[in-house]
Amino acid sequence: MVAAAVLAFACALVALPRASYAEEPGFYRVSAELGAPFAARWLDPGARELVVSDGATGVGAVRLDSGVVAWSRVPKGGVRGVWATADVVVVAGDTVAVYRRSVGTQLWERALGCGEGGRCQARVLWADERGVVLATGGEVQSAMQRLDLETGEPKWKNPVVAAHPRRVLVAGGTLAVVEGLPPFSVVFVEALSGRERGRWTRRVAGVPRPMSDLWLDPRGELTAAELRPRDGGLLEVALVDTAGHEALDARVRRPAGVDTSPIFATAVGHRLVAFAPSPASGDGRLVIVDLAQASAAPAVVTVPTWMAPVEVGGRLVFARKVGAALTVLGVDPATGVAAWERKLGGLTDEHVIELRAAGELAVITTRSDPTVIWAIAGASGEVVGYRTLRVDGAKVGALVAEPGGLLLAIGQVVERLSLEPVARAAAAFDQYLADDAADDARRLAAELAPLAAVSPTVRRMLERAEGARLDGPAKQFAAGDVAGGLAALGEAIESTADTDGLVVLLGPLSRLVADHLLAARRTPRRAEVDALVGLAARVQRALEANGPAFVSSSGLAARQPEVQRAVVVLALALDKAREPLAGADLMEPVLAAGWGRPSGLDALYRALAYRALDALLKDIRRPLASRRAEQRAEAGRALELFRHGGAALDDPGYLQRVARAVSDDDPDYAREAAREVDKHLRARLATLRRDFGRGYTTSGCAQGCASLRASCEDGCRGAALCDAANSRCVASCSRGGVVRWAPAKPPRDCGM
Repeated sequence: MVAAAVLAFACALVALPRASYAEEPGFYRVSAELGAPFAARWLDPGARELVVSDGATGVGAVRLDSGVVAWSRVPKGGVRGVWATADVVVVAGDTVAVYRRSVGTQLWERALGCGEGGRCQARVLWADERGVVLATGGEVQSAMQRLDLETGEPKWKNPVVAAHPRRVLVAGGTLAVVEGLPPFSVVFVEALSGRERGRWTRRVAGVPRPMSDLWLDPRGELTAAELRPRDGGLLEVALVDTAGHEALDARVRRPAGVDTSPIFATAVGHRLVAFAPSPASGDGRLVIVDLAQASAAPAVVTVPTWMAPVEVGGRLVFARKVGAALTVLGVDPATGVAAWERKLGGLTDEHVIELRAAGELAVITTRSDPTVIWAIAGASGEVVGYRTLRVDGAKVGALVAEPGGLLLAIGQVVERLSLEPVARAAAAFDQYLADDAADDARRLAAELAPLAAVSPTVRRMLERAEGARLDGPAKQFAAGDVAGGLAALGEAIESTADTDGLVVLLGPLSRLVADHLLAARRTPRRAEVDALVGLAARVQRALEANGPAFVSSSGLAARQPEVQRAVVVLALALDKAREPLAGADLMEPVLAAGWGRPSGLDALYRALAYRALDALLKDIRRPLASRRAEQRAEAGRALELFRHGGAALDDPGYLQRVARAVSDDDPDYAREAAREVDKHLRARLATLRRDFGRGYTTSGCAQGCASLRASCEDGCRGAALCDAANSRCVASCSRGGVVRWAPAKPPRDCGM
């Protein structure tokens, strides 16, 4: 049986291919699917090797630079524990054996006296660079000894007495050994000498009782807490020094509004911080107990999630998912104040998330195939890694941080997530475009799209990728085929399934429309008008479908001006094509999102509604005389559009007069009203065309310069270059120049 297990584990590791970087930047595959039922559950990356174990069968090491298996071992009795240092690997089974990490040679081995059923006379409690700590004395162990890491020889002069030790806490030069049998004492031991410093036994009414949660600080002082006290309070807490002297034994009453028991606690300095969820209300309570004033009422802070946090980078990191929206929050545990907040995408309503800690990172994974992985720096909240991975039904097992990356064990596969995915992706993206591989560039940009809200580089990648989709329509426009170009733009809009893609398409789309249709001196032809109306209808449907995302996403909300400008250009082009009603229809989704007044869209909407009314009222005698229901319905539709604009008119009685003209069949009065509104229309539309047409002029020029400078700052190597570019822009304005509101690329000075 052992020989078969050795062969199976060895075959599994031999199946690891040479490490090859995948096509997707930021990742390389350390192992492919293995040829044996081996699932990695423990990882330890070193400078040259990745040590991996399934926690049951065996242990092995893989070269990180080549993927070649360095060595593998299957201990008798299976794997009961694995520990690793920079130089050795300690494996506990029926024996405890120490192997040289780089080559797998055995330094020493010692039997643990294991019999049938896995009961052993000794157990490994802990191992680090100072040695291996064993519990000895029979099946119910009663003492501890430290063995030398290189030779296996005992290092403590006398074993430390402890009643069946079950857990060891290590901090600095102190071991805190927790007994598993009465009196459930905590024994404080000097790690190098084995000298007992003191013992602490907690007693309640004279009866020894252990505490569930323990923390040992670097000075060797112990904070102990019981999160489910029998008296119904919130928690019990004790402070103990290394001599075993109890400095505090307190019971914290349950504050108002905290109805459940804590599911998480941590000791931060002289504070104990506990988190109690409230699933019914979808939030939780962070309770901060000042141990220097334990009798005082604790501070209580409401946190907008019921999921337990992880402690990384000096923060408590919480995650909350509602529908497809994921919010990650970094809280200062000493005060309960949020230090940062990130709203992330890339999820669906069906995704279930898991939050874990890996070094200084908070890692969010989903229980799905493919799984979605976010890596966030706990201290700053910076998103340092993102990826989706196919897992073939497996789950993310172990994960561990390494310099510059994150290793994840997923079933029989170990993947490495680079913590520089954006920089590497940008380099690969540029190479794709240089090789005319636009489809690959778009695929890569789409995979990183959820990072757009927090990464200007990804936003530019998306814009360039989507812009590449408009190369075909741009060529049609340049060749004079305006109708064909408009139809192709409509197809591009309709084939864009996500909100991010829609946003980045609208900018170049509106420039093409402005340059080749709105700025043209001729009247659009019938085919061009039909294609323009079709394009506007597709944009309108896309805006209606993506409206909630625009409102809920902070990243997209910041890009509202891009959407507004595109809508304005299309609406003005429709007005020029004598389709003002279609232009007003197009603007409805944007106005419904509440974006009207800041951008002047209300004014344009009213102007287009006026124009639609004007067209209807100029020759209203015939439709009213014929009593055609569709004509009257069209007039009523125009009035509804007009009311939707919502702002006061120059003449407050005008709407009532127009309504009376329609309802009372008074064509003469209607024509008089039409002449009156025409005066307002001419001035208003001239102003709108000037401000929203080919570019900003006069007063709008300064705004164009500001946009130009913002683009420059985003990519400049130095602010001075941006200032120089902005100065030239302002000088151009003073000479009556025109500055485009969405330049195709930033000035050359920016070095982008």
